[in-house]
Amino acid sequence: MQILNVNILISTPYKGLGGHCMTILEGWTFLDGFYYGFISLTTIGFGDFYPVESFNDVQSFKGIALAGFNICYCIFGMTLLSMILALVQEQMVEKASRSAKKNREEEEEFDKFFIIERKEHFGKY
Repeated sequence: MQILNVNILISTPYKGLGGHCMTILEGWTFLDGFYYGFISLTTIGFGDFYPVESFNDVQSFKGIALAGFNICYCIFGMTLLSMILALVQEQMVEKASRSAKKNREEEEEFDKFFIIERKEHFGKY
């Protein structure tokens, strides 16, 4: 669970940064910007929020810079979230293998005990 907590501490501020930037760039509320970041970075993409102001004026330097910021935010954010998911997956696989090893050891111990009990009770096995 430690990795999951660290991942939440990394991804939530990143989405919050995107939400704050969208309030400045697009004039949205913070929650709308945070929602846009979450929906875009998780690649759900409902299409209910999308950056209009940033892509309206791509002829000027300001428009290109805003569009570039949005594109870089999404690309870096998707990379960040995929890294987080890979770490969570790795942690889950490690836990499952430890649990399986522990179960195998308990089964072997139970089998040894069962064989000893049968030998004592029936004599020869």
